[in-house]
Amino acid sequence: MAGRNQRQKRPSRSNRHAARQPHRKPASELTVRLPQRSVEPETVIAHLGPTNSGKTHDALRFLVENGRGVYAAPLRMLAQEAHRRLSAELGEDGVGLVTGEERVNPDAPIICCTAEMAPLHGETLVLDEIQWAEDEERGSAWTRLMLGGEYRHILLLGAVEALPLVEHAFPNAELRFFERKAPLDWLGDESGLADGMLLLTGHRGRHRDEPAPGTGDEQPLDASAFVEAELAAFAATHDPEHGARAQTAFDWFLGRNRLNRPLYDFATGGCSDGLGDEAINGNEGAESTLAFHRAQLALDAAGLPVVVRHRGAATALAS
Repeated sequence: MAGRNQRQKRPSRSNRHAARQPHRKPASELTVRLPQRSVEPETVIAHLGPTNSGKTHDALRFLVENGRGVYAAPLRMLAQEAHRRLSAELGEDGVGLVTGEERVNPDAPIICCTAEMAPLHGETLVLDEIQWAEDEERGSAWTRLMLGGEYRHILLLGAVEALPLVEHAFPNAELRFFERKAPLDWLGDESGLADGMLLLTGHRGRHRDEPAPGTGDEQPLDASAFVEAELAAFAATHDPEHGARAQTAFDWFLGRNRLNRPLYDFATGGCSDGLGDEAINGNEGAESTLAFHRAQLALDAAGLPVVVRHRGAATALAS
């Protein structure tokens, strides 16, 4: 009787959780299926070369001549720039813009978009910066277009280092190599770093022929990016001038800007979201605050002096 009435021991929580999980095959038995197209393109052309070499210009001319197709870029601002250029030539009704944040005339014959938003079917595909196919986070957007996109004409744009990628995906592609037409100018020189005060391009951006710095609110993310860029140059060249310019870019947070107003508040530990035309943005967002600390940590790691502004006094502390 005692054995018959004995209660069965309940499985542990971990055993119950394991029993609810579906059976999973080991990684060695998994099958990866890559995108495939049912119709091969008539032409595949790869434009390979550095920035400012004319490869995008020539590809957009091909797109205009064909009259229908897609320009797919890695960045929203690149899609916007192509949209502005083509709209000026073809008219606003002939060109659309589709990104994760905006849809302008999405049924137009020519669409400028980010790679993730590009359709899998069409007449002409201009796929920019194809080396992004190797990116762990976003590379799938390029892979699906390169291997599965059903277009009559495909133009692939990228750095020369992307040649093996092109040859693997399209062994018979026509290869065209481009050389830089003019030396590049460092944006930091146009943004005041050489003169001792960072003047950032505002959130409205700046057109190619518009004088620096542009219009709109200056953003902490951009200031932080300048700090990291100058520190990367400092690490590569050991030129102290780049270290000084990195410090100048960081001082933008602390009040060395066109309004002479600090964006970082030591009392709250937060950073303002932007520098407007006449005042700073009163909101202290997480992204802006992280941008400040990221820049500060980068300066610490580089062994440069860190300027701390507190209660109106500025002191330099050795890292």
